[in-house]
Amino acid sequence: MDPYKDYYMDPGFLPQKVTMARLREILGEHSVHYTGSEKKAELVELFNKHILPLVPSLRKKEEELKSYRTRTEAELAKSAERKPKKTRKSSVASSETPQTTPRSSRSSKRTSKGKVKDIVNESEPLSEELTDVDSKTITVRSIVPDITPSKTNDKGRLYPEIPIPKRVKEDHTTNRREAVAYAFRNPNYMPTRQINRQPSPELIKSQTKPRGLKTALLIFFVIFIIGAYARFKMEIGFCDGSSNTTDDESTESENSLFKISCAPCPPKANCSEGKITSCDEGFVFTSSSIHWLKPFTSRCILDFDRVQKIEKYTKMLTKISAEETGKVICGYEDRENLLFQNLQQLLRQKKLPFQDTDENFEKLTQIALKDFLRSDDGLEIVDEREGHNKLRTYVIAKKPSIPLFCRIKLFGIAWIKENLMFAIGTILICAALVGIVYKVREKIWENEQVNKAADIVLNAMRQERNMISAQWQESVMPHIKNDFKRIELWKRVEKCIQGNPMVRTRRFEYKGRNTYTWEWLGETHAIY
Repeated sequence: MDPYKDYYMDPGFLPQKVTMARLREILGEHSVHYTGSEKKAELVELFNKHILPLVPSLRKKEEELKSYRTRTEAELAKSAERKPKKTRKSSVASSETPQTTPRSSRSSKRTSKGKVKDIVNESEPLSEELTDVDSKTITVRSIVPDITPSKTNDKGRLYPEIPIPKRVKEDHTTNRREAVAYAFRNPNYMPTRQINRQPSPELIKSQTKPRGLKTALLIFFVIFIIGAYARFKMEIGFCDGSSNTTDDESTESENSLFKISCAPCPPKANCSEGKITSCDEGFVFTSSSIHWLKPFTSRCILDFDRVQKIEKYTKMLTKISAEETGKVICGYEDRENLLFQNLQQLLRQKKLPFQDTDENFEKLTQIALKDFLRSDDGLEIVDEREGHNKLRTYVIAKKPSIPLFCRIKLFGIAWIKENLMFAIGTILICAALVGIVYKVREKIWENEQVNKAADIVLNAMRQERNMISAQWQESVMPHIKNDFKRIELWKRVEKCIQGNPMVRTRRFEYKGRNTYTWEWLGETHAIY
């Protein structure tokens, strides 16, 4: 029985008491399909269905294997004891004796030594009980056990002691080699002869072969190449003058490669005495970090810092021009603000990412005007000559930056100019509509005031039969400040009361003016 825990071949094994991981491991050993999402009860059911019926047969096979392993170990131990032990003297004597045996016998001996002996076949035949065991379950690893040392005095060693010749130094390296050779040998037999691990004569001969001549030739060749290269670089330099060489010099340099007196001056460079003395404007001198190995690596390249500054100035001048053009269109500023000199001053007042001197700033902005602003489709450059030599340059943006209020004002003015008659008609119609609405509202308000005053007077007449019109004129409409409007409304109130059939009207002179007296013909009582 295996000693590890929860062995399912154990008679006292219960699947309900083991973990789910152990149940899955047992099912996997016997290739029983399960999804992995089963619960423990389902795993126990699979174990009882597929594995539990096989336990008796598996237990029987395991017992047969154990008995066969014990018998094999005993046979191996007996064969090791019966094997004769060779001493060092006998091995040396056998090596000194001449080989007088025929070739066929020697070859037969050699082949008999190399042949693997089957210890199991030389022993007694197996019992009939082992013939029924499945051959697939009995492998070489399960049948052949770990071979124990043949000597009793090799305690604590992992491999049997093998005699080593004196010519081989006995150290830990040799012991390790013997251990590796023993561990990876064929487990069915023990090697009967030593392996010669000394290097072959061919290898020793190849290692001791002199190489001094080849090394000396190689070093001489490298020194010659370096010297020729250094002489070539020191003798030849750049031709004097600028990069625009004449046709005669270029033709001469092309015709004779090995008769070159000087190399052409690089583009955008000025050369003197075989070296570059200066570069054209906008270019800087540069050379390789290994220029002493590479000839003619010095050259003039574009000054990228200068180009970045010019591009930055160009963008800022374009933005300032758009803002100033919008202010001029709106009427906030004069056209003189669009002069290039004024734009330069506005640019100088801004916080720039890099600070230049006045001279450098003037030079870079002039380059921006000449090379970038004049070729920009979004700008219009106007040159006006004032006097004989003075030139005034205006930078006008075709797409100005106009504020929102100014845009609305300009749009309204332009629309009115284009649609003047329509605008006048619209204004008149709007004025007429406003007047009509005002008059209608005024009429409605007057009717409300007249009706309200008439109701007050009639209610008062129900309490007092006789009333004088002039007495109620000031008290009924005190909130109307306009005297003419109040008199006009009171006349309408009088007409309304006189039209009532329950009121009798008479003329009466009150305080020197003609007025009316009203007499109520109905019942006199308060309606409130």
